[in-house]
Amino acid sequence: MKDENIQKKINLFLENQFLQVLQTYEEFIADSESFEEYPADWIFSFEASFKTSYLSNDFLSIVLDYYEFTGGAHGNYFSQGFYFRLSDGQLRQLNDIIKETQFENLSLFCEQEILKQLNTNSLIDAGLFEEEIHLNSEQDFYIKLNYLIIQFDPYKIAPYSFGIIEVELSFERIKNLFKPKLPF
Repeated sequence: MKDENIQKKINLFLENQFLQVLQTYEEFIADSESFEEYPADWIFSFEASFKTSYLSNDFLSIVLDYYEFTGGAHGNYFSQGFYFRLSDGQLRQLNDIIKETQFENLSLFCEQEILKQLNTNSLIDAGLFEEEIHLNSEQDFYIKLNYLIIQFDPYKIAPYSFGIIEVELSFERIKNLFKPKLPF
């Protein structure tokens, strides 16, 4: 990056996010009463990776992906999307790019896209937990070229078998929901 201080700020933030998730995993393992009760081939594991979903002179969008196996029928995985303004390294949330009055419309666009992905007329009939999606400023998202991606981890709005649900909303489709003067 052009500004090393901003680069360090963003890297430190991402490192702290990773360490928080790792600490939660390590606390779980430490709280396990005894590993002797588990079969010899039972392995607890934690994996992390990241991808840069978009980088421009104005902003950076990154996705951290995690997987952990702590026993049970299957492991769990989840993702965290981040969007940084590069002029100052500030983490931006969804309400920094979406007008406050437009979250209901953004939720409707998400619902429509999920219904289209699942080829159904009802979220409940498709197997989701609720008939409506309700997004707020803390909703997990990231940016990729010409798209806002809203993501839902397993169990957030649907059973584990659905996996991570990603809703790609083209900037063109939702341009009226954006705040003015965004860098994309």
